[in-house]
Amino acid sequence: MKKSIVALLCALTAALSLVTVGMAATARMGAIPGIHAKVTISATPESKTVAVGEQVKFSVKATGTGKLTYQWQTKSPSGEWKNSPSASAKTANFTLTAQAGHNGFMFRCIVKDEGGSSVTTEGVKLTVTAAFTDQPRDKTAGIGEKAEFSVTVNGKSPFSYQWQSKSPSGDWKNSSAAGAKTATLSITVQSGHNGYQFRCVVTDGNGNKANSEGAKLTVAEASGINITKQPKATTVPVGGQANFTIAATGTGTISYQWQTKSPNGSWKNSSSASAKKAKFTITAQTGHNGFQVRCVVKDSKGSKTSEAVTLSVRPGIISQTEALTVIEGDSATFSVEAEGVGPLSYQWQTKNPNGDWKNSTSASAKRADFTLTVRMGHNGYQFRCVITDANGKKTTTQPADLTVEEMGIPIDENYFPDCDFCEYVSYLDCNGDGYLSNSEISAVTAIDIDGLNIGDLDGIGVFTELRELRCSNNSLADMDVTNNKKLTFLDCSQNHLEVLNLNENTALTYLDCSFNDLTNLFIDQVLTLEQLYCTDNLLRDIEPGENHVLRIIKCTHNNITELRFDSLWKLEELWVDSIVESIYCEGDVQIYMDGSAAQG
Repeated sequence: MKKSIVALLCALTAALSLVTVGMAATARMGAIPGIHAKVTISATPESKTVAVGEQVKFSVKATGTGKLTYQWQTKSPSGEWKNSPSASAKTANFTLTAQAGHNGFMFRCIVKDEGGSSVTTEGVKLTVTAAFTDQPRDKTAGIGEKAEFSVTVNGKSPFSYQWQSKSPSGDWKNSSAAGAKTATLSITVQSGHNGYQFRCVVTDGNGNKANSEGAKLTVAEASGINITKQPKATTVPVGGQANFTIAATGTGTISYQWQTKSPNGSWKNSSSASAKKAKFTITAQTGHNGFQVRCVVKDSKGSKTSEAVTLSVRPGIISQTEALTVIEGDSATFSVEAEGVGPLSYQWQTKNPNGDWKNSTSASAKRADFTLTVRMGHNGYQFRCVITDANGKKTTTQPADLTVEEMGIPIDENYFPDCDFCEYVSYLDCNGDGYLSNSEISAVTAIDIDGLNIGDLDGIGVFTELRELRCSNNSLADMDVTNNKKLTFLDCSQNHLEVLNLNENTALTYLDCSFNDLTNLFIDQVLTLEQLYCTDNLLRDIEPGENHVLRIIKCTHNNITELRFDSLWKLEELWVDSIVESIYCEGDVQIYMDGSAAQG
């Protein structure tokens, strides 16, 4: 069954027969209640660093049973976790406007599903830096004049300032000029300052640093328009925003007119909304590849045209496979949809967890859909596609992760010898491949098989995450749930059990084993048990051990003549027959004799 063709045929057969099998099962046993998958987090929130006043968004993605609910919580650096009253606190995307006081706050989300499963994400941190409400602006000044650069910030005070300068071919260096440690820097312009940039590093009261934008100093020419910043060539994907910017000085009011030229055309004035501004924006289409862009700048005395630069358009990704989880032996298909100057070519690449990206030589490696038969050795591999358009422009998709799960446990008579129980287990096979994978097994937290005429529960031990088991009204002569360590609820009433040993189930809180043939019930190590119903059996004694939490015991219709419950400090109700000659128990216990209240 590990061969891909057989696996595909089996999967197809299971899929086609699912409706028929489901109808038959529904007619016989109705819907299958009690099966709940755990909430699974697929994308966790991430720590953020933002400036005061910016919008912050924390997001979580999860899957579970039915409708999910969310509750975001916050914690100050010295406080405790508290539910947020924000309007978005009960959604998957929590937003807030960052304030200086939010610095160091932690955020997390509690996700619950309708099955009662819940998961809490790890806490992530919000760092809030000062916000620049006024950035330094480019300046044009003559030699010997004063050029001032200023910033205004908002955030946690007090603020400290350090202005830095950078020559056209140098690196940023701290300035020692007048005001270099204040909000305003003053420079006496010299000829060598032309093209210098200036910025301010601000440290807020929390110790967080933020850099302002750089402002350029242009040493003015004697007269005429001076283009101080030429537009630059750019490459963007299809659908992306291409931005072209110019800066110029001149006499009086300055106006702009951006122009474009196709590879075989002539220069034309653009009619775009931004065509008369210093910043010109184009939404790139495939037909824009190779276009040239320039700007005509005018002042009161004349005009000057900027350099012409080229717009290159590379393929744009419309959609792609983000990640896959596949069973060993099945096929995994990674897909990409792209738009660009056609025809597009594809080259899929792979990378193992400790290796480098390599071109795949698979038959489908040069198609938009890349398929491989998965082996366990592929677990942790990443896949991406390099897309090349007709002009040789390339775009690479984001890496997609592959998780491989073992084939799992076969759903057959070797593991589940009772045919009725085996049929029930087949409904837990979510992908219909005839195996229980690790994820499918771990998703099973409750099983309800009441009244299905099951005579053997062999195989129940594989469900290690099982919390609730309802198996009443069957034909069970024995039961072994020692491997179900997380079991808290067990109803095995109305069977034919003679001995029931639950001393390995130390998380059990509820037990109903009534209407069996029990002569021995071992629960002396189950110190978490709170409710015990064992009526209509053949028991001669009940030994709860050092249990201090048991509240209710119903043991009528047995062969019990004496009960000693010295350690049951929280016992509230005790139901017994009149044949019981002596009862020893602590505290105020309500005793029901033959179904009627007796003196406690």
